[in-house]
Amino acid sequence: MQLLRRSSARMIPLYAAFALAAVAPMGPCPSPRPRFAIIAVDPATTVTAATIQEFGIALRATEDGGYQWRLQNVPVTAAPVRYDGETSLWDVAFTNLGRAPGSPPMVGGQATEVFMFTAMAPGTTKLTFQLFGPGKTVATQTVTYAVQVVPNVMVC
Repeated sequence: MQLLRRSSARMIPLYAAFALAAVAPMGPCPSPRPRFAIIAVDPATTVTAATIQEFGIALRATEDGGYQWRLQNVPVTAAPVRYDGETSLWDVAFTNLGRAPGSPPMVGGQATEVFMFTAMAPGTTKLTFQLFGPGKTVATQTVTYAVQVVPNVMVC
């Protein structure tokens, strides 16, 4: 019986500590969300960004073979997102990853095309990209990314 009393007597200050921690004032409100939100690589997952955040969509292509991704529905004025351009990153390191030490490097291969956007206003949109081969007018592949823009506010 004394063990139970000692045990419950020790628990009272612990409960008091948790109660004080729950009502203690918090520090200042955290800073706004970071400027850059995400680089999306999976079209099955919705891209979520807050207003004024930048985000990218990365697609792989064999650029030296003439393949290139194109954005099919460029956002217009008052759209939730703004298109900011694209850049290509050559995957030289990955192209030569499996090569034997001392072998001459392989040239060409895959590149990652990154399409950059800025979240402008709350809402949703779909961004559709098509992969075109050299001299082709019909796409060989199409992918669509769902984008959700949320307000850039922090609740304190």
